Amino acid sequence: MEMILNKVTLLGRQLIHCWSSLRRASVDLIGRGFTLWQPHLDISKVLLGLLDLAALSEKQKTDTVHSFGAPLPPAVDASRTARHALSLIAAVRSKALITALSMEVARYNSAAQHQTIQHNVVSPLIRSRTEVLRIIEQLTEKQYNDVADLIIPVGDILVHCLDIQLLKQHSLAELFPPIAKFYMIAYCPASRRIAFGGKNGSIVVHELKTMKSQTVQAHNNPITAVAFSQDGKFLAAYASKDAKITFWQTQQSFLGMGQSQMRLVKTLAAPTEFAVLSPGGTYQPFRARLVWINAKSLTLMLPNGRENRFQI
Repeated sequence: MEMILNKVTLLGRQLIHCWSSLRRASVDLIGRGFTLWQPHLDISKVLLGLLDLAALSEKQKTDTVHSFGAPLPPAVDASRTARHALSLIAAVRSKALITALSMEVARYNSAAQHQTIQHNVVSPLIRSRTEVLRIIEQLTEKQYNDVADLIIPVGDILVHCLDIQLLKQHSLAELFPPIAKFYMIAYCPASRRIAFGGKNGSIVVHELKTMKSQTVQAHNNPITAVAFSQDGKFLAAYASKDAKITFWQTQQSFLGMGQSQMRLVKTLAAPTEFAVLSPGGTYQPFRARLVWINAKSLTLMLPNGRENRFQI
């Protein structure tokens, strides 16, 4: 057992450099027995190693041609094994995976901000962005509640890995369709901001123009839904347990210099409702939508079909 653990902990980024059958078996073992190995692993290094290895599958598909029925080249086979291992880890330890990936984003951003890395150094998650986004999509399908609970760190990962330049021609839902399932996420094309409402009642607003973010404590309970007005001047946030809707306005800094700030302009009472029992027998969070009608009014759309209109 000790010998196996020593082999597993040495994987990390070195996975990419060896295609032996022993290494492939080790990768497979990590995925299948992750709940057992996790206490003995540096999860960040293991995930980065698996991501690097899995990301090679796309390149190998274009660079390698093999006959139908012939054995896969060792590199392609190892890469597919890594992708499968990542899927298994996501299935059994979704929150640990999300937390580890968001910590890598924070680590890279901090290093870039303090110029401890060169500007031409590409983030390891961006190198593997296709695989990272595949994992997040898998989690939204199979572990929706876990993603909703950690929507703010998930937001950090998405903003880091998505090709933000494509948002000039596409909506956020077109760029990453699974995001449409979460009403506590909103994107404003006019101001190029993305807002993520968290379980702790806070909202993180990412400004894509400056690649900076700010956090406001909007409510005392989980954010149910957020929505930007069409012109981007207002952000509405609804928390079902608080039975309130708050309206936030972007306040520009002096002479337009520096980062803009969000300030609370209005709080209104709103309907509340408890979690509902799904057909599968599990409790699902209360889901409602905020839809702006014009620049000064919006509608709260409830799951039971009722609608409530609010004015700023």
